[in-house]
Amino acid sequence: MPPAMSFVFAPPPVPSVPVHGSAQRFAVHRIYCVGVESRMIA
Repeated sequence: MPPAMSFVFAPPPVPSVPVHGSAQRFAVHRIYCVGVESRMIA
């Protein structure tokens, strides 16, 4: 077994979303938010 990797700087956290009905998470590349309140665009 190879030795554990050690980083000079801590890597960034992996973006993820929860899986409904599970304690697991699903890694995603991008998260898009859809929907804007009309007050914000007026």
